[in-house]
Amino acid sequence: MGRPAREIRSLTGLRAVAAGAVAFAHVPWLHHSLKPGSQTRHLLEEGFIGVPFFFVLSGFVLAYTYHDRFPALDRRTLAGYFVARAARIYPVHWLTLALAVGIALATARPGDFASRLGPFVANATLTHAWVPDLDYIQSFNSVSWTLSIEVFFYLCLPALVWAAGRVRTGVLVGAAAAACAAQAGAVAACVADPFGLPDVWKLWLANVCPLTRLGEFAAGVALGVQFARAGPGKPGSGLRGRIVWTALEVAAAAVVFLMMKWSSGVPMLLRLSGYYPPAMAVLVALYARERGYFSALLGGRVPVYLGGISFSFYMLHGLVFGQTERWVGTATVGAYGLTAICLAAAVGGAALVHGLFEAPVREAVVRRFRNRDTTRPQT
Repeated sequence: MGRPAREIRSLTGLRAVAAGAVAFAHVPWLHHSLKPGSQTRHLLEEGFIGVPFFFVLSGFVLAYTYHDRFPALDRRTLAGYFVARAARIYPVHWLTLALAVGIALATARPGDFASRLGPFVANATLTHAWVPDLDYIQSFNSVSWTLSIEVFFYLCLPALVWAAGRVRTGVLVGAAAAACAAQAGAVAACVADPFGLPDVWKLWLANVCPLTRLGEFAAGVALGVQFARAGPGKPGSGLRGRIVWTALEVAAAAVVFLMMKWSSGVPMLLRLSGYYPPAMAVLVALYARERGYFSALLGGRVPVYLGGISFSFYMLHGLVFGQTERWVGTATVGAYGLTAICLAAAVGGAALVHGLFEAPVREAVVRRFRNRDTTRPQT
């Protein structure tokens, strides 16, 4: 087993930006305060682009981290990997699910929860993305459907990394492009809908079905293995090299911005999961090199800290926003004031959850497994 991979700080900082984009997509009172059809409103509503970014990023970082740890898919390595992955998501998921259930019980009528037992079990086990039913997909803490997809990705990663390890480095970029194209093609087929499927089935197949979304994760895996083999490359020659790489970083971010700006002509189903992944793959691969001033800025202390708590923020923000809107409301502080309060409360809550629960529990689970594994008799 190789050494633990170093943290790519610029990508951690980008996580904070993506989490913020998703959060701004979940402030309908702010959207409604803006003129219908305005460019600002459209850009805020496109904040869901954080989801394809997270899926590409997940594949990239995990492949970079584990690229040399699955040479033969042996049982011990796989067990350690799956324990670490479970410790990464399930504790915070169960904590926020408990909060969501508490909120539901406080506001529900007697007997309402009995009809939600199936969605609760599916949500708790993170299998609800496999059910083409909004009562399951959007159950309790609604953002958790993306974790259900992520669990499937975790199961696929060892095989994907093993397969990528047998592909020549020069072919991996093409493999990433092919994976994005395959996903876009599958989503386009849903948009064309030759079979006249119900709307919920089209939404599920295009945006939620884990198999459909495997393309963007696989693209991240291919690029992550390529990056692990090639490394960030040699630094540019002084100031000139920095400026060239900064221009590339700015260009990649500008492409994403323009895609958002001009996306209104693209069918929504295609925008959700087929339109943005190629740009996200380029963005992740470029910023991972950390050779320009923009990536250096994102690798600073504050962005990296915010990126570190971004998972807790992502899992908490919908619950915090909903309850804050309920108790404060726009009539009291206005749309902008309510948004500021919501963001501050979600960031503060995320900092507490990450520092007092997420990180300690994850470290304790992984440490306990390693201690048991090292003391187990060898046969």
